This record gives sequence, structure tokens and C-alpha cells, in this order.
Amino acid sequence: MSEHNQARIAEFLDRVLFSGEITATGEYFHDDMVEEVPFSGQASWVWRKP
Repeated sequence: MSEHNQARIAEFLDRVLFSGEITATGEYFHDDMVEEVPFSGQASWVWRKP
């Protein structure tokens, strides 16, 4: 994995997971990304496709 990608992942972990900036996820994922495994505490039914 490139150093750029490693830095990007570290930035994501720091901002979104550790600091709680959930709204920053849009800067790291494509608009059409589908979350298959919810974060702890999120309702699993929200993520299931009909």
C-alpha cells in the first residue's frame, strides 16, 4: 500500500472514528458506496437491502 493511502486511512480513522466527525465520511467514500457492516450501536436493519 502506498504511503499516500496509508496517510489517508490514518486521517480517516483519526477524524471519523476517533474524533467522531461522522459527516466527514463523504470526503473518503464515493456517493454510491454501500455500507454492509454498520458501526457498533447502529441499527442493522438500516443497512439491509429490501
